[in-house]
Parts: sequence; structure tokens; C-alpha cells
Amino acid sequence: MKTKINYLILSIGLMFAPSSFGQLQTGSIAPNFTLTDINGSTHTLYDYLDAGKTVYLDFFACHCPYCWNYHNSHALSNLYDQYGPNTASNDVFVFAIEFDPNNGNNEFYGISGNTQGNWVAGTNYPQINPEGGERDAIISDYEVNLYPLIYAICPDRTITVIGTKNTSQLYAHAATCAPLGLQNLEETFSVSQHEATITIQSSMNFDANQTTIILTDIQGKQLLRKSFSGNIETLDLKDINHGIYFIQIVGERQIVFSKKIQF
Repeated sequence: MKTKINYLILSIGLMFAPSSFGQLQTGSIAPNFTLTDINGSTHTLYDYLDAGKTVYLDFFACHCPYCWNYHNSHALSNLYDQYGPNTASNDVFVFAIEFDPNNGNNEFYGISGNTQGNWVAGTNYPQINPEGGERDAIISDYEVNLYPLIYAICPDRTITVIGTKNTSQLYAHAATCAPLGLQNLEETFSVSQHEATITIQSSMNFDANQTTIILTDIQGKQLLRKSFSGNIETLDLKDINHGIYFIQIVGERQIVFSKKIQF
């Protein structure tokens, strides 16, 4: 009985928590993650973003009645089925991520435990039940302290706290995302590297007051930022550890070039 009472208190407290509490701010850069869904498939967030998709994250709990009501509105499942993989547009992706550490796969299928029902039936997008350190990391990175918490992440990795919208409202947000634009067009941009030096060349001229080169790590943390006017620019990475990074050239309100590098 004590466990059920604690669940009830937790659910009520989280359901009615102020909207400004426990979430990343709109405009934040989404931290990367690699997680395995309940079917055993592994997903890396930035792989989907780099493919030009707008990604929607649904943080929920199997025992949460408000989460269940939104799930049964089919807003996210319709979004995925109409605009996700194997559709004409194929420009969105959806993940559901379970928040509560006490819930397991039985709760997803509505078999036993504290659950509202079968969350898997009729749901084609990946559902994830992170545990241990993986759960702690993503909950911390995304500041999840209430549910359902719905984020929309544009291909440029910027987050919007979009909330429990209907399908058309969710998809309308994708149209507001800045396009990746001239990504990997070698005739316009080229990136070469020699040891800890990266050279960026462009056949275009830019306004250095409005155009910036940004280097981020795979978690989305910004490590270097400098203005860019086109032609040739060199980045000195001698103080940066070896690994995988992303170079972006950001113009006025949009990314005009993005490339993954490893050194």
C-alpha cells in the first residue's frame, strides 16, 4: 500500500508541476544520446538529426494517467506513421523514453506492475526503457522532472519544449526548423585536416558579423566559436582531445554547412 501511495503522490506532483520547472529551455542544444529500445535496436540521436529529421522525444511514465491519455490521442503515433520512415516526407522521428526507474518491460506491455495499459500496441516508433547510469544520464541531460515532457529537436539540434500538441501542430513545428542547407557540398565547402589543424575553405563570401564557425563535441557541447567571412579559415585544435566532433557554419538563423570530423 505504501508503494501505491508513493506512486500516487509522485504522479500528482509531477502532473501539476509548473511548466517552467524541470526542462531544458527552448533554444538549448540537445545533448546527444545512444540508447537501446525495448526491441533491442540501438539509436543515436545525432544520426537522425544529421539525416535532416526533426526528432520528437516523449518522456513519460507507464503509471501516469495523463501520459496515458496523451498516448491514446495517437498524436505522436500518427505523426510517426504519416511523416516518419517509409513515408513520402520521411522528415520526422519519434522516441518514447520511460522516466520511472521502477517500471520495466512488463509495464510497457500492460502485463503487471503499476501501469495504465499496453503502451506497445499500435505504437510503431521506438520505446526506450533506460536503466541505471544510462537513465540517470539522459534524465539529467534533459532535465526531466515532470511528465509527459515533449521536446521537438530540429536538425540543427535546437530544442523546443513543444508539449502535448496534436499531430498537425507537432508537424507544423518541423517546418519552422532551419534547414541543414548546403550540408557536405564539397564544391562549396571543403574541410581538410593535418594533425590538430582543421582548414575550412569556401567558394562563397560571408558577412563575418553574421556568420560563425562552431565546433561541438558529440554531446552538443560547444568547444570553439569564431566568425567566418569565407575563403579560408584554420582551426587550431591542439588543446582539444582526440575524438569525434561536428563543424557547423551558421549564418543568419540557419546552418549552411555541417560536417562530422574525427581527429
